[in-house]
Amino acid sequence: MTEQTKLSVLCSLFTWTQRSKSAAKKRAKFRKFLDAFCTDHNFFPAVRLLLPNLDRERGSYGLKESVLATSLIDALGISRDSPDALRLLNWRKGGAATGPTAGNFALVASEVLQRRQGTASGGLTIRELNELLDRLASAENRAEKILVLSTLIQKTNAQEMKWIIMIILKDLKLGISEKSIFHEFHPDAEDLFNVTCDLKLVCEKLRDRNQRHKRQDIEVGKAVRPQLAKRVANATEAWKKGDPLAPLLFNIVVEGLTGLMRTAISKNMFSSYQVGSQKEDVNILQYADDTLFFGAVTTDNVRVLKSILRCFEMVSGLKINYAKSHCGCIGKSEGWCRDAAQFLNYSQLDIPFSYLGIPVGTSSKSWSVWQPIIRKFEAKLAKWKQRCLSMGGRITLINSGLTALPIYLLSFFRIPKKVVHKIVSIQRNFLWGGGIEANKIPWVNWDTVCLPKNKGGLGIKDLIKFNEALLGKWGWELVNNQNQLWARILLSKYGGWNALLFGRNSGDLSHWWKDLETVFQQQDSNSINNNLRWKVGNGVKIRFWKDKWRDDDLTLQDKYPTLYQMSTQQNSPINLMGHFVEDRWDWKINWRRNFFDHQIDMVAAFMAEIDDVHIHRSSMDILTWRDDPSGSYSTKSVYNLLKDAGNIVTEDSASKIIWNLKIPPRAIAFSWRLFQNRLPTKANLRRRMSAMSCSLAPKLGVYDHCLCNFLFCISVHLLHGKDVVVECKFDGDRIQIHKNGTEIHFFSRQVRMNFIDHSEYAHAMSEIIIQNVLVDRCILDGEMLVWDTSLKPKAARDGLDSDRQERHEILCKIVRPVKGRLEILVPNAGINSHISSGEPCWSFIAHNVDEVERFFKETIENRDEGIVLKDHSSKWEPSDRSGKWLKLKPEYIQAGSDLDVLIIGGYYGSGRRGGEVAQFLVGLAERPSPNTHPKQFISFCRVGTGLSDDELDAVVTKLKPYFRKYEYPKKRPPSFYQVTNHSKERPDVWVDSPEKSIILSITSDIRTIESEVFSAPYSLRFPRIDRVRYDKAWYECLDVQSFIELVHSSNGTTQRDTEYGSKQDSKPKRSKSSTRGEKKNLSIVPSHLIQTDVSSIKGGSLIFSNMMFCILKNLVSYYLIKLSDEVFEEMSNAREVLLAKANSPFNYMKAGS
Repeated sequence: MTEQTKLSVLCSLFTWTQRSKSAAKKRAKFRKFLDAFCTDHNFFPAVRLLLPNLDRERGSYGLKESVLATSLIDALGISRDSPDALRLLNWRKGGAATGPTAGNFALVASEVLQRRQGTASGGLTIRELNELLDRLASAENRAEKILVLSTLIQKTNAQEMKWIIMIILKDLKLGISEKSIFHEFHPDAEDLFNVTCDLKLVCEKLRDRNQRHKRQDIEVGKAVRPQLAKRVANATEAWKKGDPLAPLLFNIVVEGLTGLMRTAISKNMFSSYQVGSQKEDVNILQYADDTLFFGAVTTDNVRVLKSILRCFEMVSGLKINYAKSHCGCIGKSEGWCRDAAQFLNYSQLDIPFSYLGIPVGTSSKSWSVWQPIIRKFEAKLAKWKQRCLSMGGRITLINSGLTALPIYLLSFFRIPKKVVHKIVSIQRNFLWGGGIEANKIPWVNWDTVCLPKNKGGLGIKDLIKFNEALLGKWGWELVNNQNQLWARILLSKYGGWNALLFGRNSGDLSHWWKDLETVFQQQDSNSINNNLRWKVGNGVKIRFWKDKWRDDDLTLQDKYPTLYQMSTQQNSPINLMGHFVEDRWDWKINWRRNFFDHQIDMVAAFMAEIDDVHIHRSSMDILTWRDDPSGSYSTKSVYNLLKDAGNIVTEDSASKIIWNLKIPPRAIAFSWRLFQNRLPTKANLRRRMSAMSCSLAPKLGVYDHCLCNFLFCISVHLLHGKDVVVECKFDGDRIQIHKNGTEIHFFSRQVRMNFIDHSEYAHAMSEIIIQNVLVDRCILDGEMLVWDTSLKPKAARDGLDSDRQERHEILCKIVRPVKGRLEILVPNAGINSHISSGEPCWSFIAHNVDEVERFFKETIENRDEGIVLKDHSSKWEPSDRSGKWLKLKPEYIQAGSDLDVLIIGGYYGSGRRGGEVAQFLVGLAERPSPNTHPKQFISFCRVGTGLSDDELDAVVTKLKPYFRKYEYPKKRPPSFYQVTNHSKERPDVWVDSPEKSIILSITSDIRTIESEVFSAPYSLRFPRIDRVRYDKAWYECLDVQSFIELVHSSNGTTQRDTEYGSKQDSKPKRSKSSTRGEKKNLSIVPSHLIQTDVSSIKGGSLIFSNMMFCILKNLVSYYLIKLSDEVFEEMSNAREVLLAKANSPFNYMKAGS
């Protein structure tokens, strides 16, 4: 029985799932739990605890971390000044008070409870837990909640209480998605939940996993997950990927090109290129959207090819991209090749060239072939050089990244030794803590480093052995795929498998084939050949004497050398060593002479051994690989064989134990060096150098990390016959309105995990919906907006301050009648038919990219959230993000310039960043006097994203000695920081002195916002860190006056002009391509913050002469503009002041009507 299952069992499942790193094992464990403990098919009591965020049967607990902390303190009956109470209240903050669990409230609470609860389980069942949680959710006051928490504490232990707290917070952190849980529960569970949002209904309807459920349609009145828009920067590319039929249709059409070539060849109109001694015909190859033609170098072939391409264009409607097409000729003059290319409208192909990353027409020994690999290594290391990687991190990076870089090229060519030495040098220097060229002490021999982990090494790939293992697969594929075109070409030109094993490196062979012969012939007598076995079919491919096709490890030549010398068929395949007599195979072996009497027994044993073999007329011979269970060639197994060949190193039990320990990689790396006695102890250092000096420390270099800022590119057209609708994306709350006659329901996505029907909206909105939505049953999916009655645009969501009656009157004025169907609701007479004069166009069908770009610019200037592009013919699907809807928002577009700001405070993180500063409060400087440093810094914004973990750790480590905890309200902020002390601004720690701080270069959404939380007049939307400016001094940060000048001088954008850029940033200017258009200046300042344009106003008198006016920004915009105009009429040299210091020498009075 599910409800009688002990809570301890469920907690064990949670603990095991959280610790397991295998997603497959997690899913299997969940399935096993359901099969073992839910035998009555009553899944809901357990599943609602596994997915607490989807359980709508139980209301909101009203307990987030801060409230839950105080409730637990009262439930435990401890003083709020006690150490444990302070740990709960300050659970985010690290240090000795909170310990290593800081940032994870459930773990902090578990440690506090562990000292007050027993270790034994209280025997609480799933049913009892659900009843207590129901009481907790329905509790009407805080006292009732504390009573329920006290009961839970009495009936559980600390481990169980930890998971109960995580259920209350609705975040189990199991590392398994709800999609995976739904799939293991039932294949149709996710689809059913998407259209019902009812977890209980899903558990009741899908009791039998093996019985499929008929797809359920959307029901009006039941919450449904909304369709979602996919983020894009290029709509055309998104549509290409989003159309599943596009690749198939393209392949079908392009097949016509092959048909035209086939017809031309059958009528002797086109001469194919013939390869090798067997004259293998090659005429056309196709890969993806590339087509390669091969033919004899004749004028007739060029003319026929031109006709084929022209005919294909006319019939298919596809166009050949002649700008990317090339024509190359071998054996003809330069003039003939140029004329042929010009006739085909191609460009002339230069030899050598590269195709699919493989150089063609050049020697694989050339340094130019391998130089891109070296550059990739160096570029990869350049990104990691300044990051604080432990040795364990460097080992992981080498194994996962650096070794994987050259695999593609290593699969084709034999790597030269000079390239191996260069790559190994880079790997070795990086492993031991140096850079690309910086040499460090190689504490362990590289051959030992490349050994497997169980033999005392680090498991780093030996490039030479790995290269040979990769090349060995060519021979394997050549034998098993002889009927394919590429294999027939190699057989015709080089001779195939036998040539690999016994061929001679003659001068007329290609470098590529010579390398393959070298690899196979040097390994023929050992590793590779010893693990090949033939499975006999018709005997065509197998050499009777020289191949291994018996059960033992010897060929017949090695086992019976005397008989081999007497045979006249030493190189013959099995099928020529006999014949079929009806259905029985009869051996016919030819000998040079008769046998002596003492050889008769040997011949008899030989014949008895081969008589056991069955030859099959219709089966093919199969080459198998002995060291792989599947019998197929495995690069991994061949590499291990090559490493073991001639290597007498046995398994190291100590290394095997070390690598199996459940400890961090850095600790494993330290243990490995410890067992190798290769730690930098004084004795080891003394043996390796004569003197010890500071030169052992790594040299820190300064690297400019260039990031490209891309402007958006939206291109929309009827690529697949689709009408593309472009709509304004409003900045509101997603809401669904379900209308079923006169019954109205409201479901907000803001609480999508609970799917509560917001009945409080009914009074103001239900009657409006009934009167204006003319269909009886429908679902309206849209945004709930705040409306500004004075300016008529949408206002910010936090600007809602009118009473319900006023909101009701607004709805009556702005709602328009609509008719339509369930999937798409459109106006009665067209999409924009109800737009009144002066109202903006919110939706239209785009005909070209210019319309989309212009509309996007308008939405930004109107302070809207962005735009949405929709396939007008697509069906509305719940929870779908497949690309049918595409969204483009300003924060997806790189801002025009980076801003250099100073770190003045920090905020503790949660989760894996718990107990450490994870976000920063940054500030702008107050412009100092000439030849002085800034003395005041103004809070600007809060930023935490953009840095890797290692980069963030480096910044925090550097600043940690200068962090001072902010104990509000006991202590005041440092005097040199100008802040608002707003609750959202207030940091956990201050940097005690600006001189000790670090400059960050940040970027953001292209729009700024009026600052209410921070002291600066403007702040940024979605700021993120671009890089850490270690190369700049603390006083070189941006000052607030320059920032305002920057914003206003560029019409509200953050694009720096030449003069300003030269003052603020020492980075070299990026070259601008002449083909790029002008940068678009999109307004990023609210319209009511931009200085009033008074250029058209004529002065009336001089009564306000020589006066300064500060027009306050909290006036309604209409009155602000009117007041500015009236003041300017009566003034000659007054000016509008947007930023006023607290100690400015003027007084003002506020007047208004």
